[in-house]
Amino acid sequence: MMRTRCSAKKKVGTFLAVAAAGVLSIAIAVPAVASSDAVKGIYAFFGSEKYYTKNPVEKNDLTSYAEKEDETQKTEDGTIRMENIYCDGNHLSVTLRLTDLPEALQDSTSIESEVTGTLNGQKLSFLGITGVYAMNAKTGGLASLSEQESGEYYDKEDVSIAGFVKSGEGEYSIVLSAECSEMFQGNPEASLPLQLSFSFLQGIDATSWSWFETGTSLNGDKEEMNYNCEPKSLGVIPVGITLTAEVQADTSQTDVYSVGETKAGYTLESVTVSPFSTEIRFSEDTAFDSYDIMYVTDQNGNSYDIIDTNAADTTTYQDSAWEAALNDATELTIRIVPDGKNNLDAAGTVFTVPIDKGYRTQTINDFDLADDYMQYIPPMPNEASDSQ
Repeated sequence: MMRTRCSAKKKVGTFLAVAAAGVLSIAIAVPAVASSDAVKGIYAFFGSEKYYTKNPVEKNDLTSYAEKEDETQKTEDGTIRMENIYCDGNHLSVTLRLTDLPEALQDSTSIESEVTGTLNGQKLSFLGITGVYAMNAKTGGLASLSEQESGEYYDKEDVSIAGFVKSGEGEYSIVLSAECSEMFQGNPEASLPLQLSFSFLQGIDATSWSWFETGTSLNGDKEEMNYNCEPKSLGVIPVGITLTAEVQADTSQTDVYSVGETKAGYTLESVTVSPFSTEIRFSEDTAFDSYDIMYVTDQNGNSYDIIDTNAADTTTYQDSAWEAALNDATELTIRIVPDGKNNLDAAGTVFTVPIDKGYRTQTINDFDLADDYMQYIPPMPNEASDSQ
């Protein structure tokens, strides 16, 4: 589950007008956890109906295709165990379980930690849809760490923050995923060293939120105070935890379907189906407009969501990864709608690609947010008195 944050600005000496509008609430999902979940595999936990996420790759149970791992590092402030590694040469997926937390963090709804990872010495860029977000803004919860650095706030640039989800009594789990084709460089038989490092553990209470100042900025000739709103931090504990493993890609479950078909200026080169994803590759000279929309469905009408694009511009579909094909899929339909953001129902350009099979089991991702999940966001500092 990704952490929700909100930010705002207000003029110095005045207060944001939104205060008078009432209470701001943000809907977040804290998964219900039964005691029996403690013995479940991590992929199975995230793939269960209990766990809500808008990120489809988190619902993909890769247990049958992953290698079991038992790399553990214990410290006095927590134990992290690496349990599964999946790698098909294009994508890497690793499951981790966090236990033995100090008493101060045991009531956390989630645990956050700065994470860095390398494969064969090259930095991994984690997919932001699998429990990791890039923190490039100041955060109040980590202020105690940054006192050792250069200011009041922990404001490193491009820091990857891993969010461990409560998955059982006294335990938190995460699935980390990353694109890794460059590391193998066309040699999937290589055995590459993996290293994952964690530098702190922060307890998060997603039922309690607060605002904090992040400094001022100029809006024209007016100076405004900037604010962030975050869930309550239950404490930050510096740690030094590093896990290592050897990773070898298994391409036996990866099927490449060559297409080489051109329609309306789009040249579809190939479709690659694996347990992790459905990768769709167009030729380098295929030009996508930023308003193009692509849809991927199978013969049963199941709609697939995009999970990764290997380009800075996320609207570019030249080389993109989508949800793994379902195990009863025998045909994939790729529909491109020019200017689709303004014309969602247009017929567009259609490619139909027969496949032998998919690998993903059907999962349920529908979840109605109950009233319990509507979390109260307090008014910004002093805005209540300003509205009176």
